[in-house]
Amino acid sequence: MDLTGPIRRGTAPTPGTGATTGTQTATLTTPAAPAAAAGTPALPVDGFDRAGRATGPALPPVLLEVGNHKVGHGTDPGDYYCEHMFFTTQKEAQRPGSSVQTNRAGENLVGFLHIPGDAQTYTSGGTYSQAERHGATRDVVGAALRGYVDEASAKLKPREPVRVMLNGYGTFMSTVNNPTGDFVKNRENIDAAMKSAYGANLVTPEGHDAGRSGDGQVWQYVIREPNTRALRTVLVRAQEWPVTDDTIGGGAAGSVQAAMKEFKPSAVLSMGVGTPDYTAEFHADNGGMRTMEGRNSHDDGAAASEQLPDNRSLARAIHAGGMAARASRAAGAPVG
Repeated sequence: MDLTGPIRRGTAPTPGTGATTGTQTATLTTPAAPAAAAGTPALPVDGFDRAGRATGPALPPVLLEVGNHKVGHGTDPGDYYCEHMFFTTQKEAQRPGSSVQTNRAGENLVGFLHIPGDAQTYTSGGTYSQAERHGATRDVVGAALRGYVDEASAKLKPREPVRVMLNGYGTFMSTVNNPTGDFVKNRENIDAAMKSAYGANLVTPEGHDAGRSGDGQVWQYVIREPNTRALRTVLVRAQEWPVTDDTIGGGAAGSVQAAMKEFKPSAVLSMGVGTPDYTAEFHADNGGMRTMEGRNSHDDGAAASEQLPDNRSLARAIHAGGMAARASRAAGAPVG
């Protein structure tokens, strides 16, 4: 988002239609949500800017292909709670003494992944298995975890645990069954993501219950690092967050910032729903958010006054992690 000219915000476009967002015209191909009942607010689409941007050195336009899905680069996560999460977690990671590690490009290991909606997103009830619903997401998240864990391991002491915070969002407006919240609430999805990431180098096929950290559940895994063959513990803190100001509010209990202070993550991966396919976001600003007396809150009328440096750590993690994961799965090395 270019702050030297008009802010590309505007009103939220309708999914599946051409939408003008100030200075750019974008075509969204997200499947339209079912018509809401009278008086029910429609699903906000955040005013995504789909003009496209340079992907940076050594990063292809398509970071990973999983079945019929592709993982590409985002351009603007929108002035809503998805971008608020990406912005606030990066700001927290920039604080002195933060536990969040950096990659070889000097970027904080903080990312935001947008995933597509599905048949369950806008309806309640119904029968489905976690594997059916989240098969592709397991592989995409697995690639991201592999990339982030590999980068963090290079900075940590031998055998020091890598701590990853995995955030999803819950119900909001017509999104009655948010796939990101459903993903993080079920351990079998995280088990499958870790299996996809490490293959036979995953020593513990199922996450061990390592207790709670605030409102998040912590799952413990042991991996065998493919290069050194050394064992490394990976702690994944999973939480479904409400789409409210409390989540991004600040340091108060119940906020993502407080959770980061308590859990001390090496990396933070957050997810939201609403794009046509998987997108690794890299831009974050404080558009649509106000800060008063240290507390953040959503405000549709707030123009962006601060933008963070582009952060492609998630794109790099998915690209590198996906290749490493395929190599681990293909090797089928015995574990023990």
